[in-house]
Amino acid sequence: MKNILTLSIFLFKVFICLSQSKLEYPSTKKIPVNNYYFRDTVIDNYQWLENIGDSSITNFIGVQNKFTENYFSNINYVKNIQTNIKENSSYSIRYFNSTRLKANEFWLNVFSETPLTKNYEFTSPILYFKYKYTGWEELVNPLSYKTYHDEKIFITNYYKCNDDENVAFTLSRNGLDWNELYFININTKKTHDKLEYLSRSEVVFYKQGFFYYRYNKVANKIKDKKGNEYIYFHEFGKSQTEDKLITSGTNLNFSFYKDTNMIVSGIKIKNNKVYKYLSTANIKTLNNDSVVFKPFLIFPTKNRYRIDIINLSIDSAIILTNIHHPNGMIEKYDINSLSLFDTIIKPAQEILVDAFYFCGKINCLYYMDQTYYLVGYNLKGKVINSYAFPKWYYIKGFSDFKKYTCDFEMGSIVTPSRAMRFNFKEYFAESDGKTYVPYKNLEYVIESKEYKSFDGTMISIAIIYKRTLDLSKANPVLYSAYGGFGLISDIEYNLKNLIWLESGGIYAFSYIRGGGEKGKTWHFSGAAKNKNVCLEDFISGAKYLINNHYTDCSKLAIIGSSHGGILVSNAINKYPELFKAAICNVGLLDMLRYQYYSYGDGFADEFGLSSDSLDYKVLKTYSPYHNIKKQNYPATLILTGDHDDRVVPFHSYKYTAKLREYNQSNSPILLNVIKSKGHNGSNLQDNSYEDALQLSFLFNVLKMKPKYLD
Repeated sequence: MKNILTLSIFLFKVFICLSQSKLEYPSTKKIPVNNYYFRDTVIDNYQWLENIGDSSITNFIGVQNKFTENYFSNINYVKNIQTNIKENSSYSIRYFNSTRLKANEFWLNVFSETPLTKNYEFTSPILYFKYKYTGWEELVNPLSYKTYHDEKIFITNYYKCNDDENVAFTLSRNGLDWNELYFININTKKTHDKLEYLSRSEVVFYKQGFFYYRYNKVANKIKDKKGNEYIYFHEFGKSQTEDKLITSGTNLNFSFYKDTNMIVSGIKIKNNKVYKYLSTANIKTLNNDSVVFKPFLIFPTKNRYRIDIINLSIDSAIILTNIHHPNGMIEKYDINSLSLFDTIIKPAQEILVDAFYFCGKINCLYYMDQTYYLVGYNLKGKVINSYAFPKWYYIKGFSDFKKYTCDFEMGSIVTPSRAMRFNFKEYFAESDGKTYVPYKNLEYVIESKEYKSFDGTMISIAIIYKRTLDLSKANPVLYSAYGGFGLISDIEYNLKNLIWLESGGIYAFSYIRGGGEKGKTWHFSGAAKNKNVCLEDFISGAKYLINNHYTDCSKLAIIGSSHGGILVSNAINKYPELFKAAICNVGLLDMLRYQYYSYGDGFADEFGLSSDSLDYKVLKTYSPYHNIKKQNYPATLILTGDHDDRVVPFHSYKYTAKLREYNQSNSPILLNVIKSKGHNGSNLQDNSYEDALQLSFLFNVLKMKPKYLD
């Protein structure tokens, strides 16, 4: 009996040792490259992983995915979670930009489910149309535009043409930000006027053609620098090679008034100074050799202040801007006199997010403390109407303006996005249909708290959990933030987060500096040379959750995407002992070389450039890739898509290789690369698989039991 007990103890110890032993990662070769920054020499052993498109990178991805697949093969609930996500995906909104073509009484919708095929999760949303008394009929199936078997095609936008017979639609291949534009006749179902290299999915129709944005052709759409953006005019029936160049620059936007004025805003660099400008041109000269622009607003800036044209007349422009106040205001500019303006709507305590002219009013969308407000003003700036949306709900896409209503989208972390309609006559919002969910919304609690950051600044944090959760003990917490580019972060509906909550987890989100929740000043205080501020804000939030007993270090996981990936990777570099697990999704991680690829140099205002001596000193203090050191790291899952041309995937490749080299703990460092995926996701099959990996990783590391949605 004693021998049996001794043997049992021995086997148990062997099991423990094996379970805690370091994973045998696939080897990644090191090819040292010296990079010189002023007086510093920085050796990069994994710079070869930047060679996107090379066969060595393809092999690297295959080996990494196989290793990750083997790791997850030992977790028996990955497929169950993915199935649960797919089965409940139909509860989320099924269309966007619903366009009603009134003249011929038919509608257009893009459905996220494909009722005409059983394997809809492997496909892309399909564009349908219907007449008033008929059922939905397929108009555009992206799969028919594939050029090879595994290619993934997505409809990114669609528009009705002025003739009410043709529909324009844009496609993206494999998640790239590049778009292709096609036109299809509703009656014949034949396409015509194909255009390539579009930088955006928006077009603006004008007479017998339309304006559009594009880039120059490049050899590698994933990594090659995009360069300037161009505005062209295309005349129906002609070749794209005959299109007329209107202007070029960066951060371009334009609008026009009838057949008279066209206004373009953008950024110009002259004598090493950056200028923001608004220029006007008479578009009656469109058929001549050139369109001559005359500036009526121009000022030097290192920060990309906002200038949105709200309404345009023959001699003036009404503009939303934060030039003269960080919260934003509405100003009226004389387009015939440089920088001559009047204030129409003064800045409010709330942040001015958006504005549009409709029903004889300037309608301003404001934001404050996780709540949106819509306020209607007359042209003299007097308040006519106001409406407050429910707290914690996000508002998207005011579109399809007709008579006195327009459509928009609304949802929350526990409520799927649904189609809504706003009545500007009565000034209220109403649902455009019912939304069903596989749970009870009232079962969740959303707390709004504040904590002190490192410098005493108060930071808001949202904490979400099930009402029945026992808060007297430390619980698993999934903590996140964004804090970049002056963007307002809404916690959107996500089945992954709901399964996390159902499984006994808490979800927390901090509204740190660098975001736009408190205006441009809030953004600037966490950007460029102040970037370390937003990173410390994030870490202070983690400490708050621990100190207030929501969780402890053994149950705290962090997750971040894109700019949020910088937060996560920086946090585990500086304070690895605070976290049990980390997930970094499409993160920007090599801050010394990001500028050399794709959109990189377009992020200069947010981060600075390593070619600038002052910027370099700041960048090297927080660049995640360059601040990895020999220490015990928490379990880390790194995710990217091989066609991400916004944050080129080499960031994730290099970070994974170096993190594995330096990690002294037995915690797994995993990389998963989704094939033919861009920055914003893929089809339902890929997205649900990636969500299932994230949840399975967290449940496994934190020793949780998954609970599925009914």
